[in-house]
Amino acid sequence: MLDFSENWQHDGVGWALGGLPDYDDTAMVLLALQRAGYEVDGRCLLAYERDQHFAVFNQELHHSISADLRILEALETLPERDRPRVRDKILGYLLGACHYGTYWSDKWYTSIYYPTSQALMTLPACMPDEVDSTLRWFLCMQHPNGAWGQYFPT
Repeated sequence: MLDFSENWQHDGVGWALGGLPDYDDTAMVLLALQRAGYEVDGRCLLAYERDQHFAVFNQELHHSISADLRILEALETLPERDRPRVRDKILGYLLGACHYGTYWSDKWYTSIYYPTSQALMTLPACMPDEVDSTLRWFLCMQHPNGAWGQYFPT
């Protein structure tokens, strides 16, 4: 196992806000390490669990769709006994936050395309039948030049 003790705190890692740990950065590091073949322990992600969702920062007031999707993507790094509860909590939150059954918005991004594309990459493994309308919507929103963009092609 690699030694990350210099940068890893008890509740993960963080690069934003002066290195304040957050679960989005932590989940991304855990995923990268796991996919590179390292044994990882994602229990630190449970420190961010709340009643209905996860909080990116411990004192956060408003939650993030994209960050909860990242936890769902990193589900296999959690202890096996916690996975069903976490999966069900996040899926319930995501389904409730979906606009018109087709797309998501997120407090960290001005465009609806980032969280929605992230959902299209993450959700099929958990609920493949629930993303058909999102995929159709996403493809219909493509600009004639091949780009996407909420206000203009980006």
